[in-house]
Amino acid sequence: MQRHASCKGQVALEFFALAGLLAVFLLLVTAASWQRRGEIEREQVAYAAEAVCSQLRSEINAAHSIGGGYSRNFNLPPMLLGSFAYEVDASYLGQERRIFVRWQGGSCGANVLASSFSGTAALVPGATVTVKNVGGVIAFET
Repeated sequence: MQRHASCKGQVALEFFALAGLLAVFLLLVTAASWQRRGEIEREQVAYAAEAVCSQLRSEINAAHSIGGGYSRNFNLPPMLLGSFAYEVDASYLGQERRIFVRWQGGSCGANVLASSFSGTAALVPGATVTVKNVGGVIAFET
């Protein structure tokens, strides 16, 4: 009788050891997948910001290349991927001919052809912006 109780105890102990190992394995897999999910999300935000950067570069370069009288409306997305705030940094447009998009965790920049700008305060997320070429000056209006 005592031998039968000993076997039950050993089976229970082995079961709990196996359950513990499975729990540790599940914890490690969950942590790894959570980390990878964060990396993918950061990459997607960076791609979305680069798309905004490219859009701004294209609009500015088109206005510069086509010349005086050019006018076109375009929309800036209110958020990156619908939930990440960003800002357009136009402070380097005149000196370095670069425009930047910055968000928490990164930034991207794009070179532009033009060197004279006005109304860069209109470049805010979510705005419908009109870009114009007024005598060689690239002007932005909301």
